[in-house]
Amino acid sequence: MKKKSKSIEKQKANEQQLGAANQQLKASEEQTKNALQYAENIITTLREPFLVLDKKLKVVSANQSFYKKFKISAKNTIGRDIFEIGNEQWDIPTLRKLLKDILTKKTIITDYEVEHTFKNIGRKIMLLNAKQLIRKKGEEELILFAIEDITMKKEAEEKLKATNQQLMAIEQQLRAANQQLDANNQQLLANENVIKKQAHDLGERVKELNCLYGISEIVSNKETIEEILQDTANIIPSSWKFPKITCAKIILRNKEFQTSNYKDSNWQLTSKIIVDKEVAGKVVVGYLEETPEFEFGHFLKKEKRLIQSISERLGRVIERKEAVHKVNTFFNTIAGGMRLIDYDYNIRNVNNLFCKMVALPESEIIGKKCYDVFWSNLC
Repeated sequence: MKKKSKSIEKQKANEQQLGAANQQLKASEEQTKNALQYAENIITTLREPFLVLDKKLKVVSANQSFYKKFKISAKNTIGRDIFEIGNEQWDIPTLRKLLKDILTKKTIITDYEVEHTFKNIGRKIMLLNAKQLIRKKGEEELILFAIEDITMKKEAEEKLKATNQQLMAIEQQLRAANQQLDANNQQLLANENVIKKQAHDLGERVKELNCLYGISEIVSNKETIEEILQDTANIIPSSWKFPKITCAKIILRNKEFQTSNYKDSNWQLTSKIIVDKEVAGKVVVGYLEETPEFEFGHFLKKEKRLIQSISERLGRVIERKEAVHKVNTFFNTIAGGMRLIDYDYNIRNVNNLFCKMVALPESEIIGKKCYDVFWSNLC
């Protein structure tokens, strides 16, 4: 009876120990589960692709960066051998050896550079980092595997290297050029004053040509003599040496056209406007303040030549405009319809009566072929 009682007590003690062991196992499993969940939460926040592998090199977990970077789904990744996923695109001999050495030799992979061409994403250069996760005895062995894509960085480094080589070549060329420049420096210094004078003369010539070109543009775009003279007066100051204190005035018979800042001063340059061999007016350019003296008092020789060119050109323009006005006036005083046609049958001018005869405005006649405008016997 005593032996039976002791046997029952021993059985109860064993059951209590087994219950305690089960509770510890459940607690351990819960801790492991929580630890894995915690680790997975960390993994999902990593920017770089990250994998967790088991001892058979099957994928236990992967983050979104891995799926996105290598264009593969979780369904085709989790639980599969790393060398089989993505149509075996990770079956890289070097990688296979490195991962197996982690398990057998307890090695660590640190910034190991691998270059590989994937079927779906092309050539990639990667830094691999991997190590075995240290766990409690009896727990499953796991490998933490991080992948850093440095393709763009490497390509940038290669481009930078090529650029640096080009810069070095350019630098050598520049050094050679500098040596040549130094050799010619004495000659350049000797000619410096000549070059400066030529540059100055060229700049003044450009200003002169810009002024004359501007007048040609004004003549082409303006209809009346008054508009031409006013616009010409406005552009003259920019061609003088001190444009900010320059003013201009053009006088034609009893009319004056001047810049908004015009004032009579003691420093003026004038040139007569000749129309039909008679003095019809003048061009006046003046400074509002005293300036250094040059070839013509306070003015350059080129400015003297320029004002003469302006007055001569204005004289010819006025002659032509007034001649055209006289012709038009004459045309319109003739009792019959009149038109001017050149040898190519282009209509050059018509009077008002002619426009009434053909029932067309002048704008639809001038410049056109006569046979395109009206009946042939008028050509």
